[in-house]
Amino acid sequence: MTAKKSKKSKEKKSSIGRPTKYSEELTYIYALCCPDTSKIRYIGKSNDPEKRLKQHLRENRRNYPVYNWINKLRMENKIPLLKILSETRDWKSKEKELIAKNVSEGGDQP
Repeated sequence: MTAKKSKKSKEKKSSIGRPTKYSEELTYIYALCCPDTSKIRYIGKSNDPEKRLKQHLRENRRNYPVYNWINKLRMENKIPLLKILSETRDWKSKEKELIAKNVSEGGDQP
C-alpha cells in the first residue's frame, strides 16, 4: 500500500465561517466596509485577505484614519466587513483603479 502525499491547502475559514481558498498566484484587492451601511471605507491588497483583516484588527495603536475607524467600530463591538473586489496579477494598477472609482463615486479612502 502506497501512502498518498497530502498537499497543503490554502483553504481557511472566513470570518463568517465559510471556507475560503486563496490562490497563491493571485493578489486580491479587498475593501473594508462599514458593518452598518456596507459602504467602502478602505481599499487594500493582500495575498491572503482574511489574514490581512486580522492584522488590521491587531494594529490598533497606529494613528492612521483606517485604524481610528476600526478602533471606533471595536468600541461598538463591531468589525469591518471584508469584501473581495478583484483577483489580479497586476495589483498595482488594479488597486489604483478601484480606489479612484470608489472616490469618484463619493466613497472615502481613510
